[in-house]
Amino acid sequence: MTNGYIQVQILGRKRGVKFGMIAVQQITLEAQKLGKVLGVSLDFAMVPVIVYWGLYNNCYVKREEPDFTFEDVSDFVDENLTDTKIFEDIVTCFYQSKLIAGQPVGDQSEKKSTTFKKKKVGTI
Repeated sequence: MTNGYIQVQILGRKRGVKFGMIAVQQITLEAQKLGKVLGVSLDFAMVPVIVYWGLYNNCYVKREEPDFTFEDVSDFVDENLTDTKIFEDIVTCFYQSKLIAGQPVGDQSEKKSTTFKKKKVGTI
């Protein structure tokens, strides 16, 4: 496992799972939709989301067309609930990626907005 990248046997073959900007953004958005806070505890409902976007991000950076859907990944997770090691490794890779490591965790509602607002400029 190196900086946000891991290879795992998943969906019938060895695949790369990469946690770059696309994956982190999509995982964060999905967590917000589900009302989950990343980094505090892991709700198992987030595992298919983390796995899917890691697989997707890897395909994107390699310019490969994904040969899986979110449904495929979700079914794989459901069918392999007893083999938690693979999911632990992927989730650990996600949290150790340099885009996530060192980021504040907990209440995400206190984060500052990253959008720009126009300031009113007064006349003299």
